[in-house]
Amino acid sequence: MAVDTVNFAGEIVACIVARTAALARDAVELVDVEYDDLPVILDLAAAAEGGDLTHPDLGTNVSATWVFDSAEAETGGNVEQAIDEAEVLIERTYRQQRLIPAFMEPRSVVCDPTGEQTTVWSATQIPHILRLMLALTCGISESKLRVIAPDVGGGFGGKLQVTPEEVITLVVSRRLSKPCKYTETRSESLLAAHHGGTRSRS
Repeated sequence: MAVDTVNFAGEIVACIVARTAALARDAVELVDVEYDDLPVILDLAAAAEGGDLTHPDLGTNVSATWVFDSAEAETGGNVEQAIDEAEVLIERTYRQQRLIPAFMEPRSVVCDPTGEQTTVWSATQIPHILRLMLALTCGISESKLRVIAPDVGGGFGGKLQVTPEEVITLVVSRRLSKPCKYTETRSESLLAAHHGGTRSRS
């Protein structure tokens, strides 16, 4: 959860634990956060080149760089050479709008820490990756975690990630030694779930 800095709309700033959804919604109304505006970063290319940083402690806005060299992989020729020798070179920037996957049902996770293993049911499409990441994040042996992905509707790209809510629900359930459930509303999904949108150049 965000402590000193909130980096995007929808980032978690507080966790409410209640016996019913109605009590939780009432408690949320008691949370009062004062925000100071930070510089807004809207252009991906400019952000990658420097300027204002989303996470100043990291010193960069670039999260990862991966280069596939087809010549080294022996799946093709030298790309730079092909570009240099091309009779025609066309460069274009393609922008796609931000999109919301709008998966069939909002995300939900249930954790039961009361057995020999902590059992996690999640509306995810990556149960094995989720188990690994929960184990690494929370310092739990994978053998002590069982992740079950029940039948879920289409995720459309929105259920292929490990989410903060899954981690927080696991932590809360283990701290209370009781089963806990998190289920978002459709409005919460639109605000806080994974969105899509890419920029590609050729």
